[in-house]
Amino acid sequence: EAFSKIDLLVTCELSMTETARLSHYVLPALSGYESWDSTFFAWTFPEIYFQMRRPILEPEGEPLHLSEIHVRIADALG
Repeated sequence: EAFSKIDLLVTCELSMTETARLSHYVLPALSGYESWDSTFFAWTFPEIYFQMRRPILEPEGEPLHLSEIHVRIADALG
């Protein structure tokens, strides 16, 4: 109900979720299997772990890394 009152709803998603279905635009983001990604594990403090994952699949279509989507939107907005 609240989403129907929004003038413009843009979603970055991997699949057509409920939010994506209600969005005016759905921007395809890369999955964790298609891009380099990292995770910090701070809940093990004082020992903190860092995990780096490399892509294991080639992306289909033209998805972008979420950070690239943010940069392009920011550039377009000036």
